[in-house]
Amino acid sequence: MKKFLRILKYLVPFWPKVSTSLFFNLMSILFGLFSITMVIPFLGILFNINPMVVTKPVFELSTKGIEQTYYYYMSQIIVHYGKVGALAYVCVTVVVMFLFKNTTQYLGLYFLAPVRTGVVRDVRKGLYQKILELPMSYFSDEKKGDIISRMTSDVNEIEQSIIRSLDFFF
Repeated sequence: MKKFLRILKYLVPFWPKVSTSLFFNLMSILFGLFSITMVIPFLGILFNINPMVVTKPVFELSTKGIEQTYYYYMSQIIVHYGKVGALAYVCVTVVVMFLFKNTTQYLGLYFLAPVRTGVVRDVRKGLYQKILELPMSYFSDEKKGDIISRMTSDVNEIEQSIIRSLDFFF
């Protein structure tokens, strides 16, 4: 765990970009959630599986309250525009939600890219400084190709572990 925290210290200078990426990833999750879940209750009302709600329910911050409010608004759209108009409304809304989802997902990755490259740059700088400080006897005992290969693969492993950690956190 101590080594992992040493690696995560490289993220500190990039915290604004990491938090921005986190925000856009959360928005992407939210838009993805609403794009799919909008269709299911609407189809239930459209095909008379669930009854239409004609009286406006009192809004509560619960699953049942949100569901009843959504049923009420979908019922109002069906009453005013007919089933075909309501279906068109839901289709357009789903397409717009997917557009927002994909845009925010792209923006999350866009703000994460400089973090990834910046962390790798900082790790390589630190590794380079460490190599310069090593005594000459170290280089006579080790093969140069092994040192370069180890440096490259270790930095790539660190990059992958940081990005996986961020993805897991998101």
